[in-house]
Amino acid sequence: LSPKKTWEGLAGGIILSAIAAMLLGLAWQTWLPFNAGLELVALGIIGCCIGVLDLAGDLTASMIKRDRRVKDMGNLIPGHGGMLDRMDGIVPVGMALYFLTRALY
Repeated sequence: LSPKKTWEGLAGGIILSAIAAMLLGLAWQTWLPFNAGLELVALGIIGCCIGVLDLAGDLTASMIKRDRRVKDMGNLIPGHGGMLDRMDGIVPVGMALYFLTRALY
């Protein structure tokens, strides 16, 4: 784990994910002609799960890098660890949202 990661950052990320999911869900239900009929509580829970999945993707990438004894996954974005380091949380979140969307629609 990076020394720059904190428990406060984790909590903030999960809380902001929940708030964003609720706001996007409200916008979705207001302006689009179709919706899943999800309540705000369900959207908040989904948002929390998204925050946890993002962390899991980040920690998994860190574990792989540590196992391979590399600091960065590439040099496409100098100083930021490469493209995979920027996308490590998006990959599991994207997969989960794909399957959730398929299940709801």
